[in-house]
Amino acid sequence: DGKLACSATPCGKSLPAGAHSIQFGLERYLDTTLSITVRSGMPKVAVKLTPGWGTLDISTSPTGQPVQVNGKDQGASPLHLELSPGIYELVLGSDCMRRKTVTVNLARGQSRQVSEALVAREAGLSLQATDAKTGDDLAARVFVDGNQVGETPYVGKASTCAQTIEVEADGYPRTEVKVQLTEGKKTQATVTLEQRSKDMFTDPRDGQKYRVTKIGSQVWMAQNLNYKTGNSSCYDDNANNCSKFGRLYDWETAKQACPTGWHLPTSKEWDALTEVVGGANFAGAKLKAVSGWNNNGKGTDVFGFSALPAGLRGGSSDKYTFFWSATETNESQANARTLYASYAYFLAVDYDKITGFSARCLQN
Repeated sequence: DGKLACSATPCGKSLPAGAHSIQFGLERYLDTTLSITVRSGMPKVAVKLTPGWGTLDISTSPTGQPVQVNGKDQGASPLHLELSPGIYELVLGSDCMRRKTVTVNLARGQSRQVSEALVAREAGLSLQATDAKTGDDLAARVFVDGNQVGETPYVGKASTCAQTIEVEADGYPRTEVKVQLTEGKKTQATVTLEQRSKDMFTDPRDGQKYRVTKIGSQVWMAQNLNYKTGNSSCYDDNANNCSKFGRLYDWETAKQACPTGWHLPTSKEWDALTEVVGGANFAGAKLKAVSGWNNNGKGTDVFGFSALPAGLRGGSSDKYTFFWSATETNESQANARTLYASYAYFLAVDYDKITGFSARCLQN
């Protein structure tokens, strides 16, 4: 009857007998009025409020594209927006896409969907690869955002949205190409590749030889350490497994096992390696050897790291491998890295220090 009865539902109110007008109001909903007649007892009144807005669902292909509504950034697609009735101008797409502008007339209570396929702006790309020492041309594979698009000499197009352009050849590590891509223009570049290191290191303590590989700015042993010391053992107590996979060490032993000039890498140093080879979701596939893994779990070994499924003390081989880091997690655990036959990832894990894992040494 025009007077505030309750600040919020549900609520109760005593009314005299007779006719009454009950009004309901809630922000962003339409006001609703009911007419009732009170006789005796307490009638129950329920009402459904009508939204005072419309909904707009926006999707794009590819997803993750910025969306502007009437000149204001709303985030990245896909989006679900609740808007007051009116006419809206949508601008879809990033700078490297051919943006689309869509006008939508949205009514109260209406649900509208906007779905647009966007096309990337393209630039011409011409790449050659040569050997750093001889200057000879190389037939190197060309990758755009991780997908192979051809071989050098390469002439084609690339999206100006491309995040990474890389080349690699057999015996040469994958190398990123730094170029500026501009729509409608052709970018040319010659990439000089250095052959992967074939150096060997001889451990003066026992005369064992290890292949060495340089990845980014780091120099790694390309084989697991096989130095007999402290609490170390061969997988399944079989000496042949030490020759193939190296020895398994508890954490305290692994910290001291690397020869002079080398050390057990810290968690941050493992992180640096992971970043150089493509991130934790893909590094495993690039670090695993091209044979020796079951379930078709072999890798590409493009960096010469040649990880094998060494297993762990008391566990299985040919399915996974673990590498200790020098970083302690807590009193009973330390950080490690793991590779599995079935997955491409290379992940950090924490394990009990008494577990027998492999050790990879990093040059000081």
